[in-house]
Amino acid sequence: MGENAPVLGGGTIPFPHQNAEGATWGIAATLLGGSLRALRNRDRTMTLRRLVELIHAKEPRASMSASKLSRIEVGDRRLHKADDIRPILDALKIEGSQREELMKLARDASVEGLSDVYRDVAPDWMGRLIELESRAKDLFSLETRAVPGLLQTEAYTRAVLPGSLPVRLRGNAERLAALRVARRERYLQAGPPRSVFYIKHTVLEDLVGSPRVMADQIRRLLEYTELPDIGVRVIPPGGDRLRWVSSMTRLVFHPGDGLPEIIYNEEHGRGKYYGPPEDAPATEGEPSEFNELMEVLQDAMVLAPGREESRQVLHRLLRGWEREA
Repeated sequence: MGENAPVLGGGTIPFPHQNAEGATWGIAATLLGGSLRALRNRDRTMTLRRLVELIHAKEPRASMSASKLSRIEVGDRRLHKADDIRPILDALKIEGSQREELMKLARDASVEGLSDVYRDVAPDWMGRLIELESRAKDLFSLETRAVPGLLQTEAYTRAVLPGSLPVRLRGNAERLAALRVARRERYLQAGPPRSVFYIKHTVLEDLVGSPRVMADQIRRLLEYTELPDIGVRVIPPGGDRLRWVSSMTRLVFHPGDGLPEIIYNEEHGRGKYYGPPEDAPATEGEPSEFNELMEVLQDAMVLAPGREESRQVLHRLLRGWEREA
């Protein structure tokens, strides 16, 4: 995609600086957090609180708390500076080449990302999602309230955003719409991961913008179904557990990437990340939430018809909106 991506209404949207491998902080922070968590969990009694006590015993003035350490392990925020992890490595007695590798990850995890350049509209958890989804091997998305952002037309984005934003952000709707365009371009730039998008039928029945906007959006979905690596499935009414979720994404990575499978779940205007139970911290977090979200996604897979039947549903919906346009 290069240094800049197109924005709505012309112009360009600048992308943040990248490291030598072309990535910003999201991938490095995920790898770093997983590595630090694995090192801590070598000793099953080493809780976050215990590790913080060891850090302060070695370095009383260290700016470290259990909550900060947890955020570093989860990898959902950019490091302020690479040196933030030195006290952790000291307390865990990590030396030599392993320490050097972790410090390199820490430097990469402090590189600015979209959430820094557009901090007014893109919190860290969104910047991380943008990078991770472009790196994934497989992507599964479930949307129960709107067309997936990666598949939206610009007109649909403009129409749906103001009503979905908190009051304090509605003045930034145009800026956030431009960021969504950049996100879609990043997803598509080198060929998307194998992706299946599950969309509730009611999302495509509810008017957003105008009948013309809806017709154009459904045409776009039909165009995406022609691509070999993108599937769109329309979920019929039903599935009580689907009400638990408004927007979730499951990301699976290539084995050589060293990244764990991740589920991103967005609710109440905030995104949260979950890893498999065996990848969760020893004593913190709620590892069962990953399995619960997997069950919701599996419900969607069972309820949704296959490719051709979903295309037939999209064609029926398109004819309905065309009659009203």
